[in-house]
Amino acid sequence: MVFYMIPEEPTVLLFNVFLQALMSAGLVIYVTTCQPFEELKDNYIEIFNESTIFILFVIPLAAIIVDESILDAPSRVNLGYVLIGILLLNLGVNYLIFMLHLLYQIYLKLKKFYKKMCQKKKSKQGDGSLDDTKKNLMQDTSPGSKYLQRRGTFLREVNGVYIDEGELFPAR
Repeated sequence: MVFYMIPEEPTVLLFNVFLQALMSAGLVIYVTTCQPFEELKDNYIEIFNESTIFILFVIPLAAIIVDESILDAPSRVNLGYVLIGILLLNLGVNYLIFMLHLLYQIYLKLKKFYKKMCQKKKSKQGDGSLDDTKKNLMQDTSPGSKYLQRRGTFLREVNGVYIDEGELFPAR
């Protein structure tokens, strides 16, 4: 289905702009009252965006209705610059929101990665449990260390206790 609109007729243009402004106003009212988004910030962003669209349609609608004696050519050009400024403000705010959200997500990922690396490093170093102490002591077989050989394994004295493959033997 194809619709043909005649752009030369000011009534058709006026009707289109008025209909779009009416839809934007309806969306602002709907989002304000029902708050359809889960996060509150998403509702605020949508209200800001729809309000901007509403303003961008109401200003030209007023310019179309007002005759040329009230709004001369230089004023219409300035009105165009105002519309461009409002549009750029909307784009800038949305871009800023996007970048802040992106940076926050990167921060969360880096924080998660850092915690994972710290846990990995801590598990490599050991948490100071008896099993980690045993592993570290069993690897130390230098001549200056106190160790005994018993049944083919190394025994180490740690605070009066001999450690041997998970078994604890009291010192004599």
